[in-house]
Amino acid sequence: PTWSITRKVRLIGNVSFVNDDFKAENDLSGSLGTPKREDDTWLYSIGIRWTPIQNLQTLLLYQYEDRDSTINNRDFTDEQVRAKLQYTF
Repeated sequence: PTWSITRKVRLIGNVSFVNDDFKAENDLSGSLGTPKREDDTWLYSIGIRWTPIQNLQTLLLYQYEDRDSTINNRDFTDEQVRAKLQYTF
């Protein structure tokens, strides 16, 4: 979603959750006796977009991602900061 703070400034935010059950892979793993895999992934992001003039946009975005897996070496957390400058002709 996006919220207008002013005519030129917008706040951008997102939260998502994904559960991957790897069904086809787990069916094969189960028959081979290896551990089944299931991942839960949360993704959060917040940013601000500034449009100082009509064709110019700037964006600053922070993103955090966290994955919890039943396979220990598949867990991770990731943080990113992104900056973007765009001019449209």
